[in-house]
Amino acid sequence: MKKPRQNRMLTSGLAAVVLLSAAGFSHGAEWRNDIADRAKRSVVAVIPVLPRDAVNNDEPEGTGFPVRDGNTILTADHVLGPATSVRLRLSDRRMMDAEIVVRDPETDMALLRISERITPLLLDGKVTPGDDVCVAGNAFGLGISLTCGIVSATEIRGIGFNRIEDFVQTDAAVNPGMSGGPLFSRAGRVAGMASAIFTKERDGNLGVNFAASIRMIEAFLADGLDGSIDRRPQGLLLRAEENRGENGRMRAKIVRVVAGSPEEGGGLRQGDFLIAINGLAVKGQADYLFATMLFPAPDTLIYTIVRDGKTQSIPITSQMEEEIRDE
Repeated sequence: MKKPRQNRMLTSGLAAVVLLSAAGFSHGAEWRNDIADRAKRSVVAVIPVLPRDAVNNDEPEGTGFPVRDGNTILTADHVLGPATSVRLRLSDRRMMDAEIVVRDPETDMALLRISERITPLLLDGKVTPGDDVCVAGNAFGLGISLTCGIVSATEIRGIGFNRIEDFVQTDAAVNPGMSGGPLFSRAGRVAGMASAIFTKERDGNLGVNFAASIRMIEAFLADGLDGSIDRRPQGLLLRAEENRGENGRMRAKIVRVVAGSPEEGGGLRQGDFLIAINGLAVKGQADYLFATMLFPAPDTLIYTIVRDGKTQSIPITSQMEEEIRDE
């Protein structure tokens, strides 16, 4: 006679748990609703206008979002392909012409300029592994939609998508058409820009997706807003080697110093181990290339090296690549 009562109590308890969970989920989902509203107001579809003989079957449309003054649109460079001009599609389906300001295939980023201001998104979204994030993008050209997940890893470099890389890895779904879309932190700020999908056989989401980090975005904007890329020259060739006898971690051995480079002028030598640049740990060529973008010329940088077992700090001042080519 008591078992039915116990079952009813268990059922009531489960119902209470379900109701509490639902209430908690609703409250926790409000940040996603806020991001969806921001994406609807600001994120745009990027439609490259190609020459007649050019076809882009893989990703005929992409995504972009306004930064800084609201008249500047950030997108992925590979979205543009051989485009001669660009059109944008807004959330209300209006079309808008955009001017290509600058392209940077080394980082896979590009800037467009529009005459009508769109509410810019806030940058500086700091994220760490485990944080909730969402990506807004024009998946398969169907319009702006939102996918959410977590940050899987940060400071991912040397994968080989681009020459210069600093990725946030996420399991938030990223599909063709979403390249150039913003990666939002839970606070609703941009923490990255969707750039690449890791896949072996097909171009679709497998839960291993990459967004250019906010540090890369900020460095690119600081350099490219004037319409040109004036990057610090790259004068070292490094090889990653295991640091035997200590902790087994990788370190970067200088195998070549380019003649006439700032590094040669600063006294770096073949056989030195490069440990850090301005505090940024260097374990291989990918870290060095990122540093050449992150720290603008002609700032003086501190190269931390190990030579003959002793650690040294060497200040090196670089000219910009454009200045070196003009000499």
